[in-house]
Amino acid sequence: MTKTTVYLEESLTLELRNVAELQGRAQAEVIREALHLYVDRESQKARRPAPVGLGTFASGRLDVGRSAESLLKAAARKRRTK
Repeated sequence: MTKTTVYLEESLTLELRNVAELQGRAQAEVIREALHLYVDRESQKARRPAPVGLGTFASGRLDVGRSAESLLKAAARKRRTK
């Protein structure tokens, strides 16, 4: 384990002390558990699946953003000729 220092508001310190005492646990143990829960939750947010349909129509082209207008015009011309 690594030792770290955090500064807490006095009211939070008192609440932490009360929770630890009620649970019969060390304050450090309560803090570690709270941090684990927080980090796990935030990690899950970062690993959310991609929205449905994202990448479905991947063209493999890297210039689509810059060339969108000309690509759309070309596609419209092809459609009209069919």
